[in-house]
Amino acid sequence: MAKRDRKLFVVGLLLPVAWLIFGLSILKGAGLTHDDPFMALKLSGLEDEAGQVLVPSFCEQSSGSWCETALSSAYFSGASIVSLSENDIGNPPYSSNSPTVFDIVYNDPTINSTDTTGYQLKLSEEIFNRAFTDHISDQFGGYLIHADVDSNVFGYNVLINITLTHGSVVFKALMDQSLYRLMATQFDSSVGTSALSLTVNNHPLPLTADYCTVFRFWTANYIWDFAVFLIPAVIALALIQAYDLSALTGSSSCVTCGDSTFIAVIVLVLVFGLAICPHAYCWSYWFTDPASSQTCMILINFVLGLALMIVSFVMQVIDSTESADKALQFIWRLSPLFCLGRGLLNLTIIEITHTGGAEAENELSKDPFALENTGYEIIYLIIDAVLYYAIAVGIDYAMTFPKIKSALSKDPDIPIEKRTIDEDVGAEVDRVLTGGADNDTIKLQNLRKVYRKGEKVAVQDLSFGLKQGECFGFLGINGAGKTTTMKMLTGDIVPTSGSAT
Repeated sequence: MAKRDRKLFVVGLLLPVAWLIFGLSILKGAGLTHDDPFMALKLSGLEDEAGQVLVPSFCEQSSGSWCETALSSAYFSGASIVSLSENDIGNPPYSSNSPTVFDIVYNDPTINSTDTTGYQLKLSEEIFNRAFTDHISDQFGGYLIHADVDSNVFGYNVLINITLTHGSVVFKALMDQSLYRLMATQFDSSVGTSALSLTVNNHPLPLTADYCTVFRFWTANYIWDFAVFLIPAVIALALIQAYDLSALTGSSSCVTCGDSTFIAVIVLVLVFGLAICPHAYCWSYWFTDPASSQTCMILINFVLGLALMIVSFVMQVIDSTESADKALQFIWRLSPLFCLGRGLLNLTIIEITHTGGAEAENELSKDPFALENTGYEIIYLIIDAVLYYAIAVGIDYAMTFPKIKSALSKDPDIPIEKRTIDEDVGAEVDRVLTGGADNDTIKLQNLRKVYRKGEKVAVQDLSFGLKQGECFGFLGINGAGKTTTMKMLTGDIVPTSGSAT
């Protein structure tokens, strides 16, 4: 293989593969990529001296044998059921709908002593008395069950001790397992209950997102990006020394250089890193597509860096434009790339000018930190760093205000399409529009979202209200607007019109 071909083989094939292996090795060994272990949620370790986890339970107005069977040891496993009788709970549990329980009078609102609310309150009171009056410990859960064989109904409420973090999940799984076994044997009596089991496993996903303030978010990015910048910066400084660019290193071959020449270069490069990071953050708001943004930024950096520096240098050497260049430089210095290029160029010009004759020596200072050399550039880079960081954070903070965000991202105005809606949906819309939902916990009124790309109507005049304690869920085909609605409710995107409170 020819020498040129070997170089092409190494650079074109082996080197990219080697870097890929290196990167994947770091990623694989990083502690942040390790998932938490897969664990089954059980009650082991909570047993009392007798090896039991007690679960007080009561069958509320049940008919048939489903309730008692589901709580029997033949079907229920994983904990020890303590069946409470009607003598313990009562029938009804309270003589009035305004009982006094735990020193609280239930009169606003009242309870219904003959339905689940009354029985659940009484069961909670009984479990409390068993623990603190009868000193029965290790009660981490309980069940209130209503089963009706004739109506094919089996419902239950889970009571948990909140000191058990995963108690609700574990005790629900235990009852579902018992119900699973019960229903299986109803269809096939030959099924062995011990062969049927239901286990809940906890397998947390890696932590990939966390809340932080806008300032902390950008500061963390700033620190990380500057740390990454230091790697090529150090390499660049090392190469300047390795190639002995005397005008920048201040070596003995440089006539006008002093001991602080290379220090000025180091300072210039470091403050450039501090300025270029937030400078890029500000430009990021103009782009949405990573591929096109990278191409555009290459062109922008070329114009703001090399092109401006060449234009400035040409204007400087022409007598008629020299004064204009001096004034324009204070504008060009708002570009960190111009500051870096101009600062390095000025250090080089010192050597070139001073070796040209005594007249030039009176015009330019030999001090690399002089204002006309790197002084203005360093000062401006510090100003740029503060200015662009404040702009980047300020824009992001301003976008947290819906009015500002909607003003900057105006959605297209598409006529509202008239359509027939279901009767119950129409009744809910009328309730919201006539003020019936004003006291609801959540109220959506004529919520609408039209995406600019393709002028797609994602959500069309959605109106409903949710009272305190109500639960709801979205049902619909793909593209019905479920995700878009949740994004509007959480503030991720701004609605085109309407309100959500």
